[in-house]
Amino acid sequence: ELISTNVADKVRKPKKKQFVSQVYNQHEILKLLDILSEEKLYLVVLLTAFYGLRRSEVLGLKWSAIDFLNKKIMITKNSSSYRTLPLVETIERALVNQAKWQQDNRILLGEDYILKDSEYVFTMEDGRLMKPQYVTHRLSKLIKKNGLKKIRFHDLRHSNASIMLDSGQNMKSIQEWLGHASYSTTANLYTHLTAGVKERAAEALENAFGFKE
Repeated sequence: ELISTNVADKVRKPKKKQFVSQVYNQHEILKLLDILSEEKLYLVVLLTAFYGLRRSEVLGLKWSAIDFLNKKIMITKNSSSYRTLPLVETIERALVNQAKWQQDNRILLGEDYILKDSEYVFTMEDGRLMKPQYVTHRLSKLIKKNGLKKIRFHDLRHSNASIMLDSGQNMKSIQEWLGHASYSTTANLYTHLTAGVKERAAEALENAFGFKE
């Protein structure tokens, strides 16, 4: 008890810096998908970019989560958190092709094909579950090779939110689409992307108030 004051009170708390991610616009996403058209990563990136998935969500996707009859796809974050999204035609066709690819590999490799991961949508040629590190490194390599703007895999999720904002979707809709637990999480992450939305809102109000002829 020799110290009469709390020295920690003299410490200046560092300010938290808000991370601003890199995003692709719709044209950049389409260019990336075109480059990946013959790659195993094609469907991984397609699902991630369209549904705004986390890496764990897309690689953890099981065939049982896809309802081809009712055109629904269930995205699971953990045992207590999931959301159901529409299964659109383009992605349905790609999923059918993926199932055929897996079946062809199974026939080709016979007894050497690994069956323990067969419930998952994304596997390697020998049936093993596709690993997160493979996805991250392969995507980074292909982006660099083709001269595209450098982004992280997770930035595909941010790109989804950006494209939704540009298309006129509100933050509440984006929150539900992305599966954020709270509205504030979505708003805090994507406030920096709302400039164009605010400009369109201002223009709409100008017209409503008769400020423009």
